[in-house]
Amino acid sequence: MAHQLPEFQLRNGPSKYDLMMALFEEKPVTFTLQRTGEVNAEVVTGKITGIAREDASKESWMLVGFIVDRPPVNEDMSFKAWYETRTRHGWLSRTV
Repeated sequence: MAHQLPEFQLRNGPSKYDLMMALFEEKPVTFTLQRTGEVNAEVVTGKITGIAREDASKESWMLVGFIVDRPPVNEDMSFKAWYETRTRHGWLSRTV
Protein backbone atom coordinates (compact mmCIF):
# COMPACT_ATOMS: atom_id res chain seq x y z
CA MET A 1 0.00 0.00 0.00
CA ALA A 2 1.37 3.41 -0.98
CA HIS A 3 2.01 6.07 1.64
CA GLN A 4 -0.51 8.89 1.31
CA LEU A 5 0.74 12.46 1.72
CA PRO A 6 -1.20 14.78 4.02
CA GLU A 7 -3.60 17.05 2.22
CA PHE A 8 -2.26 20.32 3.64
CA GLN A 9 0.93 21.71 5.16
CA LEU A 10 0.49 23.96 8.21
CA ARG A 11 2.55 27.12 8.42
CA ASN A 12 2.61 30.02 10.90
CA GLY A 13 0.44 28.20 13.40
CA PRO A 14 -0.39 28.99 17.03
CA SER A 15 2.03 29.06 19.95
CA LYS A 16 1.86 26.46 22.72
CA TYR A 17 0.01 29.00 24.88
CA ASP A 18 -2.50 29.69 22.09
CA LEU A 19 -3.12 25.94 21.72
CA MET A 20 -3.82 25.72 25.44
CA MET A 21 -6.26 28.65 25.23
CA ALA A 22 -7.90 27.05 22.18
CA LEU A 23 -8.57 23.86 24.10
CA PHE A 24 -9.45 25.16 27.57
CA GLU A 25 -11.06 28.51 26.73
CA GLU A 26 -12.39 27.61 23.24
CA LYS A 27 -10.44 30.47 21.66
CA PRO A 28 -10.06 30.26 17.87
CA VAL A 29 -6.58 29.89 16.37
CA THR A 30 -5.29 30.98 12.99
CA PHE A 31 -2.76 29.29 10.75
CA THR A 32 -1.75 29.17 7.13
CA LEU A 33 -2.76 26.14 5.05
CA GLN A 34 -0.90 25.21 1.90
CA ARG A 35 -2.23 22.32 -0.15
CA THR A 36 0.53 19.74 -0.56
CA GLY A 37 2.30 20.25 -3.89
CA GLU A 38 0.87 23.74 -4.52
CA VAL A 39 2.35 27.20 -4.11
CA ASN A 40 -0.68 29.22 -2.97
CA ALA A 41 -1.63 29.33 0.70
CA GLU A 42 -4.60 30.62 2.70
CA VAL A 43 -4.99 31.88 6.26
CA VAL A 44 -7.78 30.08 8.11
CA THR A 45 -9.39 30.11 11.55
CA GLY A 46 -9.77 26.86 13.45
CA LYS A 47 -11.22 25.46 16.65
CA ILE A 48 -9.25 22.78 18.48
CA THR A 49 -11.38 20.05 20.10
CA GLY A 50 -8.62 17.65 21.17
CA ILE A 51 -4.86 17.59 21.73
CA ALA A 52 -2.51 14.67 22.44
CA ARG A 53 1.23 14.84 23.07
CA GLU A 54 2.96 13.06 20.20
CA ASP A 55 6.29 12.47 21.95
CA ALA A 56 8.28 13.39 25.05
CA SER A 57 9.52 16.69 23.58
CA LYS A 58 6.38 18.57 24.69
CA GLU A 59 6.63 20.42 21.36
CA SER A 60 4.99 17.87 19.05
CA TRP A 61 1.19 17.47 19.10
CA MET A 62 -1.62 15.53 17.48
CA LEU A 63 -4.65 17.80 17.03
CA VAL A 64 -8.28 17.33 16.09
CA GLY A 65 -10.73 20.10 15.39
CA PHE A 66 -12.45 21.96 12.63
CA ILE A 67 -11.75 24.94 10.42
CA VAL A 68 -14.39 27.64 10.38
CA ASP A 69 -14.98 30.25 7.66
CA ARG A 70 -12.75 28.51 5.13
CA PRO A 71 -12.58 30.79 2.09
CA PRO A 72 -13.98 30.81 -0.53
CA VAL A 73 -16.67 28.23 0.26
CA ASN A 74 -17.26 29.36 3.87
CA GLU A 75 -17.78 25.81 5.15
CA ASP A 76 -16.58 24.05 8.30
CA MET A 77 -14.02 21.30 7.72
CA SER A 78 -13.14 18.68 10.37
CA PHE A 79 -9.46 17.76 10.54
CA LYS A 80 -6.72 15.79 12.22
CA ALA A 81 -3.24 17.26 12.31
CA TRP A 82 0.31 16.87 13.52
CA TYR A 83 1.83 20.13 14.71
CA GLU A 84 5.13 21.23 16.22
CA THR A 85 5.00 24.35 18.38
CA ARG A 86 8.76 24.94 18.20
CA THR A 87 8.71 25.49 14.42
CA ARG A 88 4.98 26.28 14.15
CA HIS A 89 4.75 23.89 11.21
CA GLY A 90 2.95 20.61 10.63
CA TRP A 91 0.44 18.82 8.41
CA LEU A 92 -3.33 18.61 8.29
CA SER A 93 -5.78 16.16 6.71
CA ARG A 94 -9.56 16.34 6.46
CA THR A 95 -11.64 13.86 8.43
CA VAL A 96 -15.12 12.62 7.69
